[in-house]
Amino acid sequence: GSLSDRFGKPSLLVLSCLLFDFSAVGIVLTGNLIALGVLLFVQGLAFAMKSTVVIALVAELIPEEKIGAGVGWMSLAYTASQAVGPLIGSAVGWQFGYSEVFNLSVCFLSVGLLLALMFQFTGRSTKLNSKNNGFWHRHNGVREPAKNATRSFLYASALPLSLVAGLLMVSQGTLAGFVLFVGNERGISGASLYFLCYALANFLSRPIAGRMSDRRSASFV
Repeated sequence: GSLSDRFGKPSLLVLSCLLFDFSAVGIVLTGNLIALGVLLFVQGLAFAMKSTVVIALVAELIPEEKIGAGVGWMSLAYTASQAVGPLIGSAVGWQFGYSEVFNLSVCFLSVGLLLALMFQFTGRSTKLNSKNNGFWHRHNGVREPAKNATRSFLYASALPLSLVAGLLMVSQGTLAGFVLFVGNERGISGASLYFLCYALANFLSRPIAGRMSDRRSASFV
């Protein structure tokens, strides 16, 4: 978050996509367990960077009166890809072997990197960039770190929401990570259909939730 304010969100978007692509290529090439762990750590780092930047960019690109609907559609694309991706991956893995799944992921991530390089940011300037955002402020026309930057790194007002999101991700991440393993262990041939059902549920709920947040409030949703 701090780096995106300092260097610009489009630049950090390209960097995260580059790290994603680099780590995926490395996973295809490596046969070492430790190297695999390091590359997965890099991929997780890139995922966190990309998620933060994309959410911030969406908030800037969408008109304020339609922010709920916009975030709803954006998150729909994100969660649908999370659902459809494992479905495709499991099908390709069973048919051609899981090495081909990683090769396919490299192709997708390369397309993502190309789109990030082509992205032209024309959104409105954020208040964070024009005013003191806790990390940086202007002194005699020069941007420099704020004195309370360390304290501002932990944004206390967001902690309750972070706790809710974290608890939800525990169950969601566990299901997504282990549903295929458990299905294989118990002989459930259609276990991968979980991801399709998940995508359909998101397709129905996300846009509706976004419009409701615009009409009522995000807290109501």
